[in-house]
Amino acid sequence: MYTNEFSDIIRRHLKRLEPVDTGMEARTLPYGKTEAVMFDIYGTLIISGSGDIEADSTGAGTGAQARIRDLLKRHGIDKEPEQIRMEIMETVKQEHAVLKRRGIDIPEVRYEDFWQRITGLNDQAALMRLTLEYEMIVNPVSIMPHAPIILRQLKDRNVVLGIISNAQFFTIHILSELLGCDLRDAGFVPDLMFFSYEHGCAKPSPRLFGKAVQALSEKGITPERVLYVGNDMRSDVFPAHDAGFRTALFAGDKRSLRLRGAAINDLNEIPDNIITDLNQVYDCL
Repeated sequence: MYTNEFSDIIRRHLKRLEPVDTGMEARTLPYGKTEAVMFDIYGTLIISGSGDIEADSTGAGTGAQARIRDLLKRHGIDKEPEQIRMEIMETVKQEHAVLKRRGIDIPEVRYEDFWQRITGLNDQAALMRLTLEYEMIVNPVSIMPHAPIILRQLKDRNVVLGIISNAQFFTIHILSELLGCDLRDAGFVPDLMFFSYEHGCAKPSPRLFGKAVQALSEKGITPERVLYVGNDMRSDVFPAHDAGFRTALFAGDKRSLRLRGAAINDLNEIPDNIITDLNQVYDCL
């Protein structure tokens, strides 16, 4: 069985989640030769109980609040869950303002950094475990149906796999745990994985997509030979389209589908494809 340094926390808090039907119909358009497929993570490869990594714990139930209180107590933090939530929001807001003044259009912060600021903890290992466990409590996750299957099929077909996603350090460990293997073993190419926390900016900033275009070009792969799969029109489909990628809107889970005000009739040209099951990625190639 696959294990990583955070397996104990992840397995303890995993929940079995099923996607919620969106009522949308799939539309796939096979296109010549596809050499690479780039994926979003939350809401696409992973079912997110809150719908997104960036959702806060406002709606966390009594059970979650009790688990957060216990988590804080175990780390010697004498604060209530709601106080922590408010401090997180304010700290992130302040850091975003600083980064925007530095010219970053869509700033991203590292979660463990603001946890250090609001708790005073200096033990890096403890901070990372605290950050991960808090996230697992407020945002339960499960693997999206057929994600391991489609990744294996694409890998076996020698399609290059990559990621462009808003993510934190723990996202890599969570996805690896859910897939049961290291991301490299799942077929993802190391220099084609672009996580927001590593670059200090988040989607829909064109910066991450621009970096991906450059890295793909160095492998001889042009944008029109790339399919990008994501669940959010604003953060995934539009910037991927602007980068020259073909696009597939993943409409497989109502929790995370983000049409951003677009009517169904407005989706005829962008995205290129609409899929309601990850198995349908194969139909877009």
